[in-house]
Amino acid sequence: MKHILPKLSLVALTFAFGTNASVITLTDTNNVTSNGNCSTSSVQITQIVENLGGGNTGDTVFTTDNDPATDDALHATKCLGYITSPHNDWGNLNKDYDPSTDTLANNNGALGEGLLNQEANKDGNYIGGSFFLDHPNDSLVDLNNDGTADDPGWIRLGGIGDYDDGATFEYEYINGFNLSQVINFVLSGNNNGNWSLSVDPAAIPAATNALGRPTVFDHLAFVIKGPNPKSGEDTSGWAIYDFNFYDLIDGGLDISLGDTAYNFEGTWDYNAVSHFSIWAHDPPAAETTSVPEPSSLLILSSGLLMMTLRRIKRS
Repeated sequence: MKHILPKLSLVALTFAFGTNASVITLTDTNNVTSNGNCSTSSVQITQIVENLGGGNTGDTVFTTDNDPATDDALHATKCLGYITSPHNDWGNLNKDYDPSTDTLANNNGALGEGLLNQEANKDGNYIGGSFFLDHPNDSLVDLNNDGTADDPGWIRLGGIGDYDDGATFEYEYINGFNLSQVINFVLSGNNNGNWSLSVDPAAIPAATNALGRPTVFDHLAFVIKGPNPKSGEDTSGWAIYDFNFYDLIDGGLDISLGDTAYNFEGTWDYNAVSHFSIWAHDPPAAETTSVPEPSSLLILSSGLLMMTLRRIKRS
């Protein structure tokens, strides 16, 4: 399996935006209070199947044996939480969007726009924009085309603001494009249950067009909010569960990034969900260097040889 993204160093970078030219320093640290008691097994992937479009599916890339004793599901590769202060997450972009009155956020992964892109709340709390981007193949995005990749690249797919079993998932927009046209997400259960995410093959060109860059989603993250924590509790608050597909590929998962759409199924185990959202990371596609065909190399080598012989004769 070839990895198609370049290796970029996740160093601290600055980005000025807005009329007040506020400055954010990209970081992999967080300004929240977490008790560290989240478990990566709380959100799992149990099946991945190629989506060919038109209701047709291809190969099953991964599936469990449905035996709880073996626990062979794919666990989240990293989690942050339970976050006990602040009590609620923020930076949920267009979740309360009213087309008659509101203006859409771009939702293109810009630094400072959205929870996982290091947007700060009113008290200055934030999640580091590169906190979950800790694999050597993870990379940042250069949204202003100045030659410096300084945007995290997280895209909010949608969420549910007031959860109960069967609640309607509210899909996000990317630069005005409604993601409900190309993805379908279902969450069921109360304190635990199942989830599914279906990605239509049309999502790849559609998201590429909306974002203005080739789409290569390499992370899937869940932000899950439970009851506000009471004194002494260690399993309340909220948490973020991230699936880094580079880590999963390193562990043997045979999945292709950037050119294949998939249907995902999984489980979740959480105490009384209040609300949640899901995010995907969209880094830039790698630049490719063309390699000349053998015949081209032969012609080039012959030409250089003839030039050398002519110079020898003249001398």
